[in-house]
Amino acid sequence: MVLFLISLSTCSRTWTAATFVAAPAIAKEFNLSKTSMGLVFSAFLWAYAIGQDSRRIPGGPFGPRRVLLAIILLVAYGGVTGLTTGVVTLMLRVVLG
Repeated sequence: MVLFLISLSTCSRTWTAATFVAAPAIAKEFNLSKTSMGLVFSAFLWAYAIGQDSRRIPGGPFGPRRVLLAIILLVAYGGVTGLTTGVVTLMLRVVLG
């Protein structure tokens, strides 16, 4: 289980790094200005900032296993949103981390 979670985390970090490298191509494909790309990248910051505390709070009433399962499902859903076709779905993918 730990290896699986480490693998998911590595994939997430790799995607994040690749996004910054591919930013010019993404902006061109989705027809985004530099300001729009700044908003997309700042969504990463807010998603991670909110996610840091929000993972520990539900652990008490729901238990760590249920919270971990919810996180795994959100990560899996985030992987599916890799098939984005517009700015809204791109922002949703970014918000999910």
